[in-house]
Amino acid sequence: MKNNKNHNFPIRDDTHTIEHDSLVILQNQLLRGWIIRSPGEDYGIDGEIEIISKNGLVKGDIFKFQIKGHRKVKPKGQYIIQQVKVSTINYWLEISLPIILFVVNINQSVVYWIDVKEYIKDTLSIIKSDWHNQKTVQIKIPLTNSLPNGLRKIKQIVLSYKELIKSYQTYFNELEEDTIVGDFMGYHIFIHLFDGNIDAWEKYLRNKGSEEQLIQDIPFVFWLKGQLKKDKTLIKRIRKLVRKTTKYFDP
Repeated sequence: MKNNKNHNFPIRDDTHTIEHDSLVILQNQLLRGWIIRSPGEDYGIDGEIEIISKNGLVKGDIFKFQIKGHRKVKPKGQYIIQQVKVSTINYWLEISLPIILFVVNINQSVVYWIDVKEYIKDTLSIIKSDWHNQKTVQIKIPLTNSLPNGLRKIKQIVLSYKELIKSYQTYFNELEEDTIVGDFMGYHIFIHLFDGNIDAWEKYLRNKGSEEQLIQDIPFVFWLKGQLKKDKTLIKRIRKLVRKTTKYFDP
């Protein structure tokens, strides 16, 4: 038998080991039955988790996640700090599902978590309003946000998000069609702010919209989205209408 002592072989680097160990620790902290799915390619999302009910029902209660593993995590006061690229945050905000960031302290087998969309809206945008102009930002995760204690809260976030969308759809269905058609200003917002991209408007409202914007604008967006699917020429007529009436909205 030949001696392969001096031959070259692949070496598993520490990054891959940390990624693997972090996922194993996360899996061990989840409730039994919760399903982790990994994407084929990673662009800021490491996978999705589907929450399974106690009786085993699979109802599409899904959230996306990114996981950051570290051999050691050194707290700063009552928080841990995780650097995240702004390009990654921009990508997260385009996804129409809750996004949870997990940070794993491998040496202690501790998993910290945070609802990143809520953090961006309620914290980051307030303390650092120009964060869009940076390359990276710091996300501060409270030490109290750890698993498995946080699983109930994560489930509430996912179910609340799902119910919110359902409630707006129900609200939309109960409205009189002529009331929605009467939202003339909506056409100008649709064209001037979102360049006729109804999906972009919907994503903006879901990810960044205030409660007032959601109540006022989501029904119109749902209605208009349906009309645009039915009538492929509608967008041209709306653009023409907006061009003719823009002067009435100029200062």
